[in-house]
Amino acid sequence: MRKKIAFVTPSLLPMPPVKGGAMETLVNHLLLCNEEGHEYDFTVYCVGGEVAQAAAKDYRHTRFCHLPGKAFCPRFDDLLVRGCRKLLHLELSPERAYGKRAAKALSEEAFDLVIVENQPEFLPLVRKAAPHTPVWLHLHNHPSNFSQKGLRGLSGCDGVLAVSDFIREETLGACSLRPEQALTFKNCVDTGRFDAGRHSEERRKIRARFGVGEEDVVLMYSGRLSEGKGVGELMEAFLQEPDPTLKLLLVGSDWYGANGKTPFISYLQSLAEKAPDRVFQTGFVPFAEMPAYYAAADICVLPSLLEEAAPLTVLEALAAGKPLIGTDAGGIVENVSEDCAVIVKRDENFVPSLAAAIGMLKDDPELRCRMGEAGRKRMETRDVESYYERFRQILTEICGRSHAD
Repeated sequence: MRKKIAFVTPSLLPMPPVKGGAMETLVNHLLLCNEEGHEYDFTVYCVGGEVAQAAAKDYRHTRFCHLPGKAFCPRFDDLLVRGCRKLLHLELSPERAYGKRAAKALSEEAFDLVIVENQPEFLPLVRKAAPHTPVWLHLHNHPSNFSQKGLRGLSGCDGVLAVSDFIREETLGACSLRPEQALTFKNCVDTGRFDAGRHSEERRKIRARFGVGEEDVVLMYSGRLSEGKGVGELMEAFLQEPDPTLKLLLVGSDWYGANGKTPFISYLQSLAEKAPDRVFQTGFVPFAEMPAYYAAADICVLPSLLEEAAPLTVLEALAAGKPLIGTDAGGIVENVSEDCAVIVKRDENFVPSLAAAIGMLKDDPELRCRMGEAGRKRMETRDVESYYERFRQILTEICGRSHAD
């Protein structure tokens, strides 16, 4: 008999992932793999919308339970929650009403396992709704991102699936779970989609749009344009390199799917004005178009200052066959090697060291090629099929434990 598995996703983005989203895309990889073999009966509790509801009809072995979302403006919600936590030491939970709806709907069915995606605040609600079912949290962020109430909820689940060894260790240090209750479930990307060799025409068009020639070297950052991502420091390091053939492409915005203007983005624009013919900002780019942008780049950079969990941008760059410049932030290091990435320490010499790494790769096309090939090789075991196989192993282990208990 097939196992019945439920996923509870956050209320920010719909499922299927018609609006993108890293977390949603990872869940969707599992759903699509299961469409081929139908090993499990999946149910996804999520937000929807007309486009998502139409897309859901293409799935034969996954049922989508679409629930009303949490807010008119998720970005405002996020800023409000973070601001109250930092300034007033007050915890707000706009997700809670959605979590209650998900728990109520979930209580009406029996499952062999419930996986809550990155919302520890939901765990007490789900545990109450399914008291006899194993409940695991799939954790995509550092524990410090969550409220104290959310962290307390961790102790009430049966276990955690962590997206990196770094997040696993940090989680065990933040709650009372035993080591065997925390498993590492590393992220993946669709390596075929990100193969730059498939996007040579898109590469030419994107570079032509910005007036970039084939002899130029394009350094690309993709992600949110926020201070913690180190984009300001990247700009400073880039401006230390006067070579007119070196270009910087900033792909992203301050928030997913939006192109708002914040004081920090205004600051970035003021820096860009110092080299207007060398710095280009795209604004938000839909996920479906990202493989073409990676193809257009020659070097990828993630200068994050935050304790990153396991950023997909790292895997995407490697899958595209691009050398990476990263930092020693959290889970970045365990996803790369010196063959495919240059790791810069976040110390008092961060900006000069970042500038030196950029200059080294800019001046050595053969090194860039070797590193790109090594990155592609490394990603052979981080594709969607390997991800699904690891998921199957985890389910066998988890469900075996529940039978033993």
